[in-house]
Amino acid sequence: MRQAACGHDNPNGARFCRRCGRRLVESDAAAARWRFPLRVLGFAILVLCIKAWFLPASVSVANLPIVQATTTLDPMPVSSPVTLYRGELSRDDEIAPKNALTVDGIVVELEDADSNPLDVDVEVRVDGIKREYEDLRLGDAIHLTGRSGRQYRFAVDHIDDEHETLRFTLRD
Repeated sequence: MRQAACGHDNPNGARFCRRCGRRLVESDAAAARWRFPLRVLGFAILVLCIKAWFLPASVSVANLPIVQATTTLDPMPVSSPVTLYRGELSRDDEIAPKNALTVDGIVVELEDADSNPLDVDVEVRVDGIKREYEDLRLGDAIHLTGRSGRQYRFAVDHIDDEHETLRFTLRD
């Protein structure tokens, strides 16, 4: 099955692309799933437009009561990190892809998961520059630089040695 984004041919039955790590989806099935809801939505918008067109001229915004808002919002602190990407990697393609293209050209690949002590080895690539991080444990974080020069924080959220899987997040 051909992956639409990168064009790589994958074996039949694969759930993830072996080149870019994205989930493989049959395009006809995905399009058919959205066809009916989009038609219903389009019809509803058309009906609302027709109703608005034929409203009597006596109905105006000026005749509606004025409601004043009394709620104030506390501003969000500027320093709070934003999660930009959550991912799961596995050495077994049936569970999750082995690598993932995350944000800003950062590709993360799971090399190995060990049980004693529980840790993982990860390879990170940005524009052909490869860096290996060994013995990352649950809760460990490393700082990565993306293609744009922007800094990101890679954090290990979960390690499963039995299935050799890793869950991670990339934050601002």
